[in-house]
Amino acid sequence: MSAQPHPSSPGQSFAAVALAPGTLAALREGLSDDEWRQLQGEAEVALRLAFRQAPPDLQPLLEVIEAWYRTMFVRQDPGYQVAIRERAGKTAEELGERVYTGEDLQRRLRH
Repeated sequence: MSAQPHPSSPGQSFAAVALAPGTLAALREGLSDDEWRQLQGEAEVALRLAFRQAPPDLQPLLEVIEAWYRTMFVRQDPGYQVAIRERAGKTAEELGERVYTGEDLQRRLRH
């Protein structure tokens, strides 16, 4: 992926970044309109974070894009749609899954 300040914009601003053509095209093709809007919102926040630093660090933007690509990859698994149909709208208890408290998660993350 390539990102650079837009040539006609003086200074550094998150709005003045031009992504290489086609950077997000593959993602757009596989996302619903709502998902696309969510991705755009996350990317805008990431760009703001990137340009709070000098020099700008585009790692936050790259992480957003990578996370969405990983999501797309998972969706391609043949068992994904089956799992969605069978598990959608059910609580962890209804599915027989363990329910963790906040303390349980903190304890697990410390180890």
